[in-house]
Parts: sequence; C-alpha cells; structure tokens
Amino acid sequence: MAVEQTLVLHQYAFTLGAMTDADCIEQLELSALAPAAIDWHGVTLRHALIQPYCEKEDFNVRLCQLLRRLVAKLKAQQNTDLLADQSVVYLILPELSTTGDSLLNSLIQHIMRDLPGLLQSAQCRVFAHGSAGALMALAAAQNLLQQQSQAQIWLLSVDSLCSATAFERYCRYSASHVLSEGAVALCIGSRALDTANGGAGLQLLFNAVDATTGHSNNDATANVLRQAAGKALDRTTMLGQLYMPDCGDESAAAVWLEQYHWLRGAVDADTTFCMPAYWCGELGASGGLYRLLHLMRAMAKGRLPRLTLQYEQSLQHYRAVALFAVSEIDN
Repeated sequence: MAVEQTLVLHQYAFTLGAMTDADCIEQLELSALAPAAIDWHGVTLRHALIQPYCEKEDFNVRLCQLLRRLVAKLKAQQNTDLLADQSVVYLILPELSTTGDSLLNSLIQHIMRDLPGLLQSAQCRVFAHGSAGALMALAAAQNLLQQQSQAQIWLLSVDSLCSATAFERYCRYSASHVLSEGAVALCIGSRALDTANGGAGLQLLFNAVDATTGHSNNDATANVLRQAAGKALDRTTMLGQLYMPDCGDESAAAVWLEQYHWLRGAVDADTTFCMPAYWCGELGASGGLYRLLHLMRAMAKGRLPRLTLQYEQSLQHYRAVALFAVSEIDN
C-alpha cells in the first residue's frame, strides 16, 4: 500500500428508485422504504423502480436514462456538467464482461453515443465488476491522486435490477429484499477545496480484490476478509463499523456471513453493522458506490471515529474489501 493519503469528498449526487427526488442520504433514511410489487411467473417481487418493467425495453437504454437523470441533477445542484468538462470519470458498471465482451462493449458504445462527452478524458476508466468495482475504482483514484495531487476524479455508477435476468435470479430466494435501480456519482480529491462537506476526510489504509480463477466465492471472501483483519490488528485498533452488502437477499448474505469469523480479533462489542441497502433497496453495481458515499459522509460528520471496513461482492467473480480511517483535513 502506498503512503497514506487523505481523500476528500467534494461533490455528490444520486438518483435512486427508492426516492427519485432525494438529494441527501438523510432523506432516504428518515423515510420508510415503500416498495411496490410485481408478479413474476407466480412469484411476488418487491421493487422500488423509477419506471415500470417493459419486456421489450432495451436494458442499455434504461441505464442511459438513469445516467441522464444523474447528469441533469448534478448540473442543477452543483453547476457541474460532466458532459462538457473533460472530467476524469471512473465508470462502475454491472459485471457484464464475464458473460462476453460484446455485452459490455455494446453498453459502453451506447453510453458514449447517448452522453457524448462523458468519457472524453484519456484518463477515464471503466470497472465492469459489479458493486466490487466501487472499491477497485477508489484504489485506482488514490493512485492517480498520488501522482496528480490537484486532480479531481468522478466515481460514477449505474445499474438496474429491472430486467428479466434479475427477476429470474431474485425470485428463487427470500422475498424480503427490494429490487431497485439508480445512478450514483461522487467527486473526490486529495485535499479540501472547502469545508462545506465537513472537517474530515478518509484514509484508504488497505484494499484487496480476489477474483482468482478456480476459487469458490467462499474462498475469495475468506481471503479478502482475512487480509483486512490482519491489517486492522497490525494497527492494534478494533473495527468500529462494518459496511456490508445486505438487503435481505439471504443467498448473497450467506456468502460473507459464513466467512465472518475471519474478522474475529478485529471486532469487539462496540463494532456495528451498516447496511444502507435496507433504505434504498438493492442497487446492483451502484450499491457499492452508494455504501462508499454513505461511509464518506459519516466520516466527514465524525460518526466513524474508529477503523471502518467495507466489503463488496459481485454476483459472479469479484470480492473486494477496503479498510478506512478518519483523517482530519489540514487546510
């Protein structure tokens, strides 16, 4: 891991199926999630979608509509035009590359046609790794900021669980989850331009990704959690908060619950769980970035004084973990 560096949240915005007009996390968490229901081949699925499901809808079109909503919100709220600023954008997408590069290439081409200018900078990158892509993109952003300390980088994600593929997957499991969709964007830098978002940033102390061919999901999860616990113990500091990808999907939660014991020694009676998906629904690839935003906002407000761990898993291959510490901004 490179020299520890303070990362600061400068701007953010999101558009989510749970509450399309929400501008801040607190709006979501003060309101109970009120899902609707859809019958899928005799199974009732709960959802918080912006638009209803249409069998003939092009999935790429739906994702681009979500991105356009987000870009418009940013322009209205922050006077930021990602389509005209030659911004460095790290785009986090569903795990499409594992099913064939043609699906991923088609989506990227559609985005570039529909939102010309969004990925114009030569430094833009795409992370098609599901929710694990958020932590992968953050680590890449930190590396770039160590080389270009004045840079600002946009982490942007989009995904929707409004598709036949998603319905088929989730109808086989617990009905307690809520399928949603959304796009999330946050702009980070390595120093504070102002203190409007609070007086603290974060340090990315450690990050790891496991997608080793031949490893089972449990092996990958055990690997990254074991590494993170070791890094926390090296600092002789307990984990204060665990951000986990849980929205009521029992099959997904079982993957990390079965490996939770690898964190023993690094947790105590004061360690708490934070699972924002219970307020916003399952966001797929955007869930990891929403949890990261939630974490950064909480740190900036002084709510996470101890080490914080974030764990993410994609549907198929990727497991990622990050270990964070709060860092006071030195202006």
